Amino acid sequence: KPPVSENHLEDTMLYSKRFYADQASLLSVDLGIEETIQRYIQYANKDHAFQIHAEIGNVDTTYYIIMANIYRIIQECISNAINHSGGNEIFFKCYSENKVCYIKIEDNGKGFVDGQQDGQKHFGLSVVKERVMLLGGEIHITSEINLGTKISIVIPLK
Repeated sequence: KPPVSENHLEDTMLYSKRFYADQASLLSVDLGIEETIQRYIQYANKDHAFQIHAEIGNVDTTYYIIMANIYRIIQECISNAINHSGGNEIFFKCYSENKVCYIKIEDNGKGFVDGQQDGQKHFGLSVVKERVMLLGGEIHITSEINLGTKISIVIPLK
């Protein structure tokens, strides 16, 4: 349970987010990473004005902690595209090969210039970069105004 502060509504929302985030991680153990990602994409397609085109290949699920982080990375990237890109399509691919997980996410949104998003502080991509780094992976983000954003991630499965 998070520490209580002056803002009880904020505390309740934070606690709820953490609780449900933990449940999603448990879901990936029960269903497997591929099914968990598919369910998240179905939810996102249903509740947002986006069409998400997903291709999920054989993903090595040997390492639970890595898979839980990969799920969070994918979830954050898709959420960022939905909430900030202004586009209407996301193209997503995830697979593993030779003990390496490959993730590619593209949107057809407005794009951005790094550091000049909209004057507000957004931590989503910073969190994604940090997770990838902690897993010993690499991330490449390219974005062009009016052409969308492409994110490529490579994570060793060790």
